[in-house]
Amino acid sequence: MKKFVIVITISLTFLFIFSVWGCGQAQETLIHAYKPSRSIHAVKTVENIKLHDSKRNRDVPLKIFYPDGAGPFPVIIFSHGAGGSKEGYAYLGKYWAGFGYVSIHPTHYGSDTSIFTKGKLRENLKALKKCVDDTKNWENRPKDVSFIIDSFDKIEKEVPGLKGKLDRNHIGLAGHSYGAFTTIAVAGALIDFPGNKDRTLADKRVKAFIAMSPQPSGMFGFDKNTWKNIKRPVMLMTGTKDKTFSKKPPSTRLESYNGMPAGNKYLLNIGKANHFTFSGGFGNMIKAKPSHINYIKTASLAFWDAYLRDIKKAKDYLRSDSLVKYSSGDIDYRKK
Repeated sequence: MKKFVIVITISLTFLFIFSVWGCGQAQETLIHAYKPSRSIHAVKTVENIKLHDSKRNRDVPLKIFYPDGAGPFPVIIFSHGAGGSKEGYAYLGKYWAGFGYVSIHPTHYGSDTSIFTKGKLRENLKALKKCVDDTKNWENRPKDVSFIIDSFDKIEKEVPGLKGKLDRNHIGLAGHSYGAFTTIAVAGALIDFPGNKDRTLADKRVKAFIAMSPQPSGMFGFDKNTWKNIKRPVMLMTGTKDKTFSKKPPSTRLESYNGMPAGNKYLLNIGKANHFTFSGGFGNMIKAKPSHINYIKTASLAFWDAYLRDIKKAKDYLRSDSLVKYSSGDIDYRKK
């Protein structure tokens, strides 16, 4: 009986020690999370607005997530990947809107879901490669972004709940995959179009950029000089398993960060994150790890707060090693 009591006592002691240690680890992680001091908004959604650019004879459908509040609010435009649409990346749109941003998600016709044929994988892959190589898409995607900004007055008229809430002086642009190309193009990348080297599609009205799964040189008209003139704040995100469409290794996605001049540049390279991590997964086939989604949300919100709201706490957070500690070392985080 005494031996039984001793065993139980020792077991409970170790259980207590490990419980305290575990709580300490959780508390340590919590300490290093970015926590805005403002209150969280209820989020409203506009399912579909269709803008028409008469100059290009081109429709640009939008889905919008926005805070239920007085405003005005900084605006984020999100550019989807190849084969995507305005319906994607809602996890980010809702999250950002909850913290006081209007998140506008366009569909880029020509590189959206309409390129696919149901059930025919080989044909879909061909269509995907064709839209990626189509220089009309290289041009139209950044121009869609500029057109959306030109149309803020129209958007406010179309959606009474947004009247007076779009802050024209604080605009951000984010995108994944083909949307990363769009983002970097608007940031001021030099792109080699056929017969037109080092062309720029920059829009100076956009103040800050987040590019997820950015392309290396040799793709989308990018070369070693593509990023040299990008001087506005940029956060780049990728993962150690984020393969490129051209089968280049994931490490080549770091080239964009290395090619940009120093000054408000950040890189998150998430351990074991793949290409579909940033889209929140791929249907029921590929699931994104919740911890990876948390890193993306935390880093992006701190970045927007720093460069669209000029919050010192957010800038200090980005310049510290808190993100690495928050991820327990799961992120290779760089800044310059």
